[in-house]
Amino acid sequence: MAAGVDETLWNHDNTMAELLTRFEMKHHRQVVLRTVLSSLGLATLTGIMIKYVWEGLFAASIYPTVFQVQIVAFLLTLFIASPVLYGMFLMSLSVSRKNHELFQLANLDPLTGIYNRRALSDTFAMLARKARRNGEPGVLLVIDVDKFKAINDRHGHEIGDHVLIHLADNLRSFKTDQLCFARLGGEEFAVARFGAKDLDAYEFAEKIRKQIEGKSLQLAELTIAYTVSIGYCPIDQNDTLNVALRNADAALYTAKRTGRNRTVCFDAGMPSLVPQTGDMIQLEEKRPFSHASSSN
Repeated sequence: MAAGVDETLWNHDNTMAELLTRFEMKHHRQVVLRTVLSSLGLATLTGIMIKYVWEGLFAASIYPTVFQVQIVAFLLTLFIASPVLYGMFLMSLSVSRKNHELFQLANLDPLTGIYNRRALSDTFAMLARKARRNGEPGVLLVIDVDKFKAINDRHGHEIGDHVLIHLADNLRSFKTDQLCFARLGGEEFAVARFGAKDLDAYEFAEKIRKQIEGKSLQLAELTIAYTVSIGYCPIDQNDTLNVALRNADAALYTAKRTGRNRTVCFDAGMPSLVPQTGDMIQLEEKRPFSHASSSN
């Protein structure tokens, strides 16, 4: 079992590395193309300048052909300027790679590779503004793995990590332009969807829940069947992410309290689990980041 688990983790990490390699190769080709085009442009400009200088200093009758001058100018430019230009573009590429890596560190969950809470906040705000302009509805789902602590206690935290990766992969299959999802922390995930005027929020949440319930995690000879509870709430025109999370969390708490493996819509009479006010850094710290410590 251990070999199968290690191989699956390696495949997940290797996928992220492969994406970064493709990014680097794409930008490397752009660097080469820009260097060649810059060299050609500089050679042409050099040839024109030589022509006008020659005509000003010498008789035009003894001026060599423009073609000959441009050949000489191109060779000189290629010999002198190209390494400099190429070096400059490599520096630009290096900065681009570092920016890409910083983006991953700041916005992606290191385990599952999907958005973290920070990236969800930014994407939610952008999609919500667009939905408000178009008069389109939205819905926020908070998804929690049922009895996740029992999975960790029975099989170990490594298997628990695979469960979270498996859940994230299921969420990826629902990806659309007007949908974003993230890992909030621990075994808790969020899905925000906008733009579908005929969207049945309950049906959409149930589709996610049933897909996860019907797809067991296979690790070598080990099969992990798990379920999730989902709380969701419609997003009003002026709702912020914090308000929507508070409402969806209340619905999730009800789903857990009434039997798990079910979908519950927020109702104004439900108890709120998140304070109405307070420092957002403190609220963030209250959310688990690694493994759950409750029975769920």
